[in-house]
Amino acid sequence: MEHSQLPIEAFPAWAVLNNVDFANAEIRNVEGKGLGLVAKHDITEAGHDAPSSQAIIRIPRDLVLSAETVDEYAKVDRNFKQLFEVAGHQVSI
Repeated sequence: MEHSQLPIEAFPAWAVLNNVDFANAEIRNVEGKGLGLVAKHDITEAGHDAPSSQAIIRIPRDLVLSAETVDEYAKVDRNFKQLFEVAGHQVSI
């Protein structure tokens, strides 16, 4: 099955429609590395390597794909549960 792919220029609109908040980050071309999520300003506290308490990006819980999310979805979707069981409860991202 072939997946369609949107151009990166569509990502900001997708993010707005899905309530993703780039509070202190933006997508930029990083020289020699391609596109990346880059902080808008220094996010380390002066003299420390620990990040500040300010959010960098906020992602709604329903957009996060995690083992917990997969388990929860298997509880409510019978077909997905069957597929998940056949796959041996293996999640590979």
